[in-house]
Amino acid sequence: MGRIRDQPAAYTLLGYIALAAIIILLFAIVAAAVYWSAFHVADESVAKWGKWVGLAAETALLFGYVIKQRRRLWRNRIFWRIITGLLFVHIAGFWVLLQNVENWRMVWFLLIWPVEFALVTTTLDWVMDRFGSRDRRGIGHRS
Repeated sequence: MGRIRDQPAAYTLLGYIALAAIIILLFAIVAAAVYWSAFHVADESVAKWGKWVGLAAETALLFGYVIKQRRRLWRNRIFWRIITGLLFVHIAGFWVLLQNVENWRMVWFLLIWPVEFALVTTTLDWVMDRFGSRDRRGIGHRS
């Protein structure tokens, strides 16, 4: 009694605080990059920074929405490990792609987003179905 897992409201509050902190951090990074590029980068290079700003925005929207949509899984450690792994794969893949593509248009993020959303949610659901109930604390993903 008195432990945090006995109090679902505390988990909800902590979850919202964690999501808010992640979103604020991502927007601070984007704002710093935009500010830096506006004052320290030549005009032709500003367009190159746009793809990184787009990546930050697309990442925040994609993973923010997936995490919010799967709120019932927040108590499951495996969920957060999967999200972290998917986030790593997402950023690493785009890092390689954006390093090798000179002219990346922001609209391409809009075209990729539905495909990537489907891949992330399908992978997350599959792994949670397979391993989600094996959480050491005994809290499965099904309530």
